[in-house]
This record gives sequence, C-alpha cells and structure tokens, in this order.
Amino acid sequence: MKPWKRLLAVIASEAKQSVMTDCFVPRLRTCAVRAFSIKIRKGPSLGLALLAMTAFMFVEVAEAKEPQISEQDLLALLSYDLGPATIDVSAYPPHYKETYNLFMQKCSLCHTPARAINFPTVTREDWTRFLMTMHGRAKGTLLETGEAQRLAEFLAYDSAQRKLKDPEAFARLQEQLDQRFEAVKQERSRRAGGKNNDGSVHQKE
Repeated sequence: MKPWKRLLAVIASEAKQSVMTDCFVPRLRTCAVRAFSIKIRKGPSLGLALLAMTAFMFVEVAEAKEPQISEQDLLALLSYDLGPATIDVSAYPPHYKETYNLFMQKCSLCHTPARAINFPTVTREDWTRFLMTMHGRAKGTLLETGEAQRLAEFLAYDSAQRKLKDPEAFARLQEQLDQRFEAVKQERSRRAGGKNNDGSVHQKE
C-alpha cells in the first residue's frame, strides 16, 4: 500500500475513535505532519497534498470542538459555577429587579453567583433552606432581617421563568455544564500529573 493511502487509513481510523480517546487531536496532527513531510521529500503528489490538507482540516475542526478551559474555569468547585453568572431581569417586575441587585451582592461574597443561577432548586421553600445554610456558614453575618425571604421569593420567581417554563432547555444546560466540568477535571489532572494530552511531559515555565 502506498504511504499516503496508509496515512489516510490511519486518519479514518482515528476519526471513528475520536469519541473514545483524548489523544485524537495530537495523533491526527502527527499524521498531518508526516503526510506533509513525505510530500516534501518525495516531490509533488496530488494524493499526499490532499491527505495533508485533509489531516490539517480534521485537526482544526477537532480542536475547535475541544472545550477551551480558562484559568477561571479551573477554580470551579461545582459544574454550576461554569454557567451564566448573570440573569436578564429586564422583563421582571420592578421589585424583583431591585432584589436582583441584592442577590448579586450577597451571592457573590462566598462563591460566583453562577452557582445559584444554575442550581436546579426551584421552590421558595428549598431556596429558603439553601439561603439559611449559606447564612449559617457565614456565621450569621450574610443576611439582614427579611433578606432571606426577599431573596427566596426572587429566586423562586426566576426559577419559574428560566427553568420551569422551558425544562428541556435547562436540562440541556445542565448537561453542557456537566460535560464542561468533566473537561475541567481532566485539565486539572493533566496539570497535576505534568502530562500533555498526547502523553508528553508538560514543561512548567
């Protein structure tokens, strides 16, 4: 079998297994470099040229689909921390708009407000318990008198608007956050182990 046909077979095999291996992009990049190298050494060849171009295109698409993990993402303790950190309250009643400002103030003291925004809790009773737990962890210094009730009512109303009206969309968001959190954990593990995704040693600066 000609070299370019062998490399094409490797690329096809890698593409089929891409969902089962974290090494797909690095290994495919190696195939592309090998194809390009053979093209240069052996002279012009339509087959090799097309192979190299195809391989690099596969790499570009695969890398675009890989989640981009930021330094901020690596600080996430829960999957909810990776979701939206603000709420569009432009259509909310005026008193809930005011409470939203209180929410952003209080619920960003100990963690990102994204945690509460993307948390699956929906009822006022459950939000009240959640808030009182946070208040207790802050040794009773988080909330003033009446603020827990205001915040619980706002969070229940917001949950009804964003979660209960379109549960399928909220479920998709939860799935996306879970997947992203898995990628974050993998990146943490990679850094802790000093290894790159292709298994090579990670050089710390």
